[in-house]
Order: sequence, then C-alpha cells, then structure tokens
Amino acid sequence: MIAKFRSIFPSFSRIYIDLNRWQRFNYIRFMRQVMAECTDATIDDISILYRSEKYVVVNKRYDVLINSEEETHTNPMFGNIDVAKQLFHVMPEVADPKLEHHFRFVHRLDFATSGVLCLGLKRKAAGKAAIKFQQRLVTKHYSALVRNTVYRLDERSELTISAAIGRDKTEDARHIMTTADNPNCESPRPCKTKMVLLETGKYDGEPASKVLLIPETGRTHQLRVHCRHVGHQIVGDYAYSNRTDVKPYRMMLHAFRLVIPLQNEHIDVVAPDPFTPETDKLWQPDKVVRTYDDYVKDQDFKKTLSSGKKTSPGRKPKHRNIRDGTTSSAPCTTGDFDGATNTAVSVTGDSNRSSNSGPSAGHGASQTPIVKM
Repeated sequence: MIAKFRSIFPSFSRIYIDLNRWQRFNYIRFMRQVMAECTDATIDDISILYRSEKYVVVNKRYDVLINSEEETHTNPMFGNIDVAKQLFHVMPEVADPKLEHHFRFVHRLDFATSGVLCLGLKRKAAGKAAIKFQQRLVTKHYSALVRNTVYRLDERSELTISAAIGRDKTEDARHIMTTADNPNCESPRPCKTKMVLLETGKYDGEPASKVLLIPETGRTHQLRVHCRHVGHQIVGDYAYSNRTDVKPYRMMLHAFRLVIPLQNEHIDVVAPDPFTPETDKLWQPDKVVRTYDDYVKDQDFKKTLSSGKKTSPGRKPKHRNIRDGTTSSAPCTTGDFDGATNTAVSVTGDSNRSSNSGPSAGHGASQTPIVKM
C-alpha cells in the first residue's frame, strides 16, 4: 500500500497549492508519516544545554514550534506541543506567569530546524542578549546535509553565497522566500552565507554532502534559500524542493553552536550534532574533507595574525568537536541570525506572542551545563 502511494506521490503534491497555511502543515506531516515514518514530539522531547541565573539554552527538537498562537492551539498538526510547554513541564520554577507563554525567547528557530535556542530568565537579561543579536555580534554555526556533492569551492573548501533574498509573490508560494534573480522576488535584501564542506557521502543511497553554514546576515529562511540557490537544497526541505523531498523524516538543518558575547556571562554552547552515522544510519559519509575542529583552528590562526598577538608556548586554542558536541572555547566569525526565522525577539513586557512557522530522533540526554559567571 505504502509503495503504491509513493509511486503516485507527484500527483498528490499538486493538492498543496490549494491549501491554506495550517492545512499545508497537516499535509506535510501526513506525507512524512507515510514516507518516512516520522514521529511527533513529546512533552519531554527537549534537553537543557546550559543554565545560569539569567539564561537557559536548550536543544530544540525538529518540527516543534517555539510557542503557539490561538490558531494553532487546537491544530492536530502540532499535537499541542511547543517549546514553551516543554520548558514549563521540565522547569516550571523559572516560568514567568506575567507572560502569555511564560518565557522570554531571545531569538527564534524555524519550526523544522533543531538545535541551540536561548532564552532569558529575566527581562533585563533577555534584553541585553537581544541587543547582541541586533548588533550582529552573535555567532551562529549550523550543521546541514545537502543534496548532491558540493564542488564549487575555493582552496579552503569554502563557498561564499551572496544573493539578495525577498518574498516570492507568486500566488501558490505563500511564506516562501526567493532570490533576487527571480522575477517574482519582492523587496529583496542583501545577505551572505558561508558554506564550508565537511564531508561527502550518501543519504539513503543518494549523493549528499555535510556542510557547515555560517550566516553573515539574517534573513527569513536565508540558509535554506541560499543552499537551493547554489543547487544544493537541504535534505528533507519540502518547501524549497518544489514540494518533492518528503522521504526523509525531517529537514536536515541543525543550529549547532551559539556564541553570545555578554559582558558578565559569555555564552558559548553546542548542541550535539544529529547528522552522524551513529545517530542516523541513512547518512553514510565516504570522505572527510575538513573537520569542524580544523575550521575553528584556522579561524583562531587568522584572528591571531590580524591582531598581531602570539599564542603562548605550549598553549593550544581549544575548540569544539562537531560529532560529539563537547564544549570548549574558541573565537568565531560573527553574523546575524538564522537558518530559519531569524529575528531577535522583543523582550519588553509580554513578549513572545508570535508563533514560529515553517514546514518541514529526538536528541540525546542533556549535557552537563557549562556555566562561567
């Protein structure tokens, strides 16, 4: 039955055009359940990566909203689960009853994107972190699996994507972004993304590449649109694959590392990388082009040269391992947010009213929080 359904799927995808926003979410969920046997999030499907008196950083699961508006509260697509409800379940003592959704999210991740998500426990603390996002002083590193083998690279296995992005005004492309070379692009804004090739291999038997994505600006769906622009759409990205990529159980985009340089509390947190053969057997790398450790070391060296400082003898710069998510400290490039909905959230008063949106294995156990006060 399922095999027969998969064979006629292209004709079913035409239904998508006539559906409204929430019906589209339900449709995508149905397709993923049939094609990839995906499962819904549970109230416990969240882990705490970092906690201090002022901030909490969590590992968000894929296909989970940040918080829900009245329109989605009764929508069976979301199963009445969002990050705000998960947090209230696992740490109710830090919830603020004065806020509609109980928590002050400093920034947002798209519905389909997993990974590092920060919130402030106090109004003033959340405001200070949000300002860092607005000033583009926050570092974001994303791990992703993209279709096909990435070839268009420089000698450092890197590719800089500079393509302005705006909304697609096509009638059947609501909530979709596109690049300025599309005649239907509305009000494009300049943006830039760095793509670093880490591994090549196959995902579910088809050519794919594992890349590090670093947004130097922040536009809605920037990483997803830029990957498609260079011919390497993210694996499982239904919206930006002409509504065809439903076989994977999720969209393979993960907010891997977040660095917020606050004056009295330097936040530098990693969420375990889900795109390894150990966590997803469908991903089988055949070549390691460059490790994340090597990339970070290279950035450390460049920063040392530009500052004119010498590294102390016998002292090696620490860095992070993209495979196991172990924590250490290392300078990074800066940029604005994000691979999903990339907005620094207002934190005055009852702040978190907007719901996260976007189509698309739970994460491992919580890491030991690293708190440096």
